[in-house]
Amino acid sequence: MSEEGQRVEASLDRIRKFSKVVGAILRVSFVLVLLYWLAFTALSIVSMTFSVDFGIETTESIYVLLVLLGIGFIMAILLKIGSDVFKDVALGESPFTLVQARRFKAVSLIVLVYVLLEALLSPGCMALLQMSGIDVGYVFVDYASSPSISINIGALLVAAVFFSLSLVFEYGLLLQELSDETL
Repeated sequence: MSEEGQRVEASLDRIRKFSKVVGAILRVSFVLVLLYWLAFTALSIVSMTFSVDFGIETTESIYVLLVLLGIGFIMAILLKIGSDVFKDVALGESPFTLVQARRFKAVSLIVLVYVLLEALLSPGCMALLQMSGIDVGYVFVDYASSPSISINIGALLVAAVFFSLSLVFEYGLLLQELSDETL
């Protein structure tokens, strides 16, 4: 094998190893988020139905509960898609496949749904991230004192980037097919 071929193989081997690690991390994260989502759902439903106080933060509003459940479900789906992308690359499949392009397009649409759900939640809630106390989540605010709707521009940009990536991967697939036909 030529020196250039050896470099290509070494690069592909590093990509596969990296993808295997990231895929495993995303799979574990998917399971943890799914378990947390199911526990939060069960505790919130029991808390609302039977007026039980579990000593943890749950919601009393069915509207807020539905939006939070939607956001949790979206996070789980995104982690699952991400783990599938890296799993395929770790198994040695070409990243330029129609399946990968469709996954990236699905991610862009899912992130857009997330932006919509977050905007629906924003009149009575605002996102909170405190590093020292490790509080991550949503804080409920009085709508009358701060009537605003938040649009997550960062998430919109992420959706645009993933949609663009899906187009790039479709183009890469076409180039790969053309190259295969030429050879």
